[in-house]
Amino acid sequence: MKFSVRREKKLRRLQSSIRSFVLWCVGVSAMLASFAIPTQATPKTTIGISTSLTGPASNYGVDIRNAILFANKVLANNAYEIVVEDDRCDGKTSVSVAKKLVEMDHARAILGYTCSSSIMAVAPYLERKKVVAIAAGTTAPQIADAGDYIFRTIQGDDQGAQILFEHALKRYQRLGVLSAQTEWNEGIRARLIALLRGSPLVVQVEEVIPTPYDYKSSLLKLVRGGADAIFLNVMPEAAFLAALKQVQELQFKGDVLAFYHPGSESFRDKVQGPLPPIYYIDNGAPNEIFTPAGREILAQFEREYGQLNSVPLTFASAFESFRALHEALQNGGGLTEYLLTHSFDGVIGRWSFDRRGEIVGLDVKLVRYQH
Repeated sequence: MKFSVRREKKLRRLQSSIRSFVLWCVGVSAMLASFAIPTQATPKTTIGISTSLTGPASNYGVDIRNAILFANKVLANNAYEIVVEDDRCDGKTSVSVAKKLVEMDHARAILGYTCSSSIMAVAPYLERKKVVAIAAGTTAPQIADAGDYIFRTIQGDDQGAQILFEHALKRYQRLGVLSAQTEWNEGIRARLIALLRGSPLVVQVEEVIPTPYDYKSSLLKLVRGGADAIFLNVMPEAAFLAALKQVQELQFKGDVLAFYHPGSESFRDKVQGPLPPIYYIDNGAPNEIFTPAGREILAQFEREYGQLNSVPLTFASAFESFRALHEALQNGGGLTEYLLTHSFDGVIGRWSFDRRGEIVGLDVKLVRYQH
């Protein structure tokens, strides 16, 4: 009995000692923690966006920016630091923006690009720096040969020029072409004229400066020259609207041909009065471009950002440019090698890049405008 009492007292003393030691350890740990250096989070990889946020092409540029920001959220859980700059569709500004994104922000790659003039201006610099750019809104044919680091997720205009040529050859005797002196319009004009050379179709070309949008004297020459169709090869959309209005004022009775502009929602909102027949190159309606899952993603985007200002293809192209870059960055190897050797399952189905960085898996067609 006495032995049991003594053993119980020893046990209580031992438990008391253990409690004291534990409390001492906790206190020391707390003290050390107060002097610890905070752990720094791993910095995010930076991706640049260069696009037109102001000016006549901003309805496309804003959609491109929003689609990329949305893609960073839904495809990468906001894993990247996105730096957005307004290049204003101006070549000199675009070069300054690219230098800032690469040299100051240390962007691994640049997405965006609303205008062909922008990507053509920055291509030599990005080639020297070996920085990848994936353009979402630039379709001038010559971009296909801009360099090894220049990609795009929208088709070039070679296919569209071929379709327009075949349409004109079947329907018209004399084709008038109003063509602005921009990178995009020059590329389309050159391709179309090369196709028309040697054909029975008579072609009259009036080249105009990009601004101001006063084309009446040039259009009058085309009408008086007997054109039974006029190709309004001008950009941005505001220029096309101005040219179309002047065609209406001249009471032109023939067809109007175009690329893309009549397919945008903003065009439908702004066009007024009786219109001549309009045939234009486009990618079709969303149910023709997007997979069922892609249409759901587009609907989710529009719930968050509102209705597109431009066309559904703008969203698809920008969203897929981010997808491709994200997958290439996650791979951890060379970006250009990955982009050139892999296929992507996206909102437009399976697609890839060819050896020149051109998208494969996206086609255009001729559409009759319906107001």
